Amino acid sequence: RDVLEHGITNETEWWKLLGGKGPVGPVVVPEPSLPHGVRRLMRVAVDAETSRVELHEAAMGPSVTRSLLQSDDLFILDDGHEVYVWLGANVNSAWRSRALSLGIEYVRATGRASTTPIARMLEGAESTSFLNTFRAP
Repeated sequence: RDVLEHGITNETEWWKLLGGKGPVGPVVVPEPSLPHGVRRLMRVAVDAETSRVELHEAAMGPSVTRSLLQSDDLFILDDGHEVYVWLGANVNSAWRSRALSLGIEYVRATGRASTTPIARMLEGAESTSFLNTFRAP
């Protein structure tokens, strides 16, 4: 079992904070669309009361840098063509198994084509295409 963080001492407490076991709630995106070629980095958060997944914009455009990625968090990086769901090394296994579902919900919520490529990235095992996204356009 993964080590539960932030003062949570058992799995029951963890699931209670997430609103119980079950499907992830709908993804709330602050802005419905993204111009092609503009990068956006979103931090994923879960509302403890409603279990609703919320995305908080961490950066957009040239201010998107690798240094913003945090090992304790899950991020969605949208480069206008492909969507990457990045999981920090300390993200628990429940979120690791739901990462692609979050990417799919993000694509739907932003009105993108269902054929939009979505890739799951694990900290320390990122693809070249993911790493290249951080280079200046």
